[in-house]
Amino acid sequence: MNLTKRSIFGSVKTGMKNFILFSFFLGAAIHCNAQSTTEIAGARYGALSNTGIADNSVWQGLLNPAGIITTQERWQAGASYVNRFSISELSSRDLVASLKVGKGRFGLVVHSFGYDAYTQNQFSGTYAMQLSEKFRAGVQLNYFNVSIAEGFGKYSAVTANLGLQYDFNDKVTVGLVIKNPNRSELSTEVMQQYVQSVISGGLKYKLADNLSLLADVSKDLDLDPNLSAALEYSPLEEWHLRGGVSTLDRGLSFGFGYSPAKWSVDLASLYHQVLGFSPMISFTYRNE
Repeated sequence: MNLTKRSIFGSVKTGMKNFILFSFFLGAAIHCNAQSTTEIAGARYGALSNTGIADNSVWQGLLNPAGIITTQERWQAGASYVNRFSISELSSRDLVASLKVGKGRFGLVVHSFGYDAYTQNQFSGTYAMQLSEKFRAGVQLNYFNVSIAEGFGKYSAVTANLGLQYDFNDKVTVGLVIKNPNRSELSTEVMQQYVQSVISGGLKYKLADNLSLLADVSKDLDLDPNLSAALEYSPLEEWHLRGGVSTLDRGLSFGFGYSPAKWSVDLASLYHQVLGFSPMISFTYRNE
């Protein structure tokens, strides 16, 4: 048998890729974590280790339903692409949008993850309202559809999320999210599992006009708590530098963004000490 160094390296690399794919999809199938296994709320929050329960933007449709309330924009829309661990089969695509109506705002999320052997889709509708000068609340309905090859079949579930935000003052905001409190099930002939239920709390503190600290804590009923913290610094009005850490996967994140008057582009990457980098990009348009 005549094996070159290149062919041996290629075989090892292919084997490692297949192992990562198997491990990731097996974990997703067992835990049925349609809300946290694959979702990253755009590259801005990706650079912040997905920290932002107390923040506000159109991308909050993937974090806190109350957070889609913003002060100026009539409507917003965004699109993102995440290449998890630089493996195309683990990539995800997201579309988000929100429309201001009176004191409230309607939001939409379309999330797609995976490839032919494993696909996961989410469709969410959100309504959030400014209940008082300092208090916001939002509700969200989610439809999940998962398809697994090799005889595992297809299954779906409907869940609900509740989000709250409160501004103590101009510098401090807190947020709370409860996901799937009714413990919806994903069931087929070969498996029966609950969609994970998660409660999360967050804090945003404006250290200065161009510097913000964000911190979240999340507890899944079946997993250890996850703590995350991040900083967002804007050396210039249109340029933003970001970085964050999280405890559950011991991950680091970093990125930057450029945001002129009506649109923004964000680039970021998550880093796992074993599996490597997960680059991502997102675009957002704001109509005032």
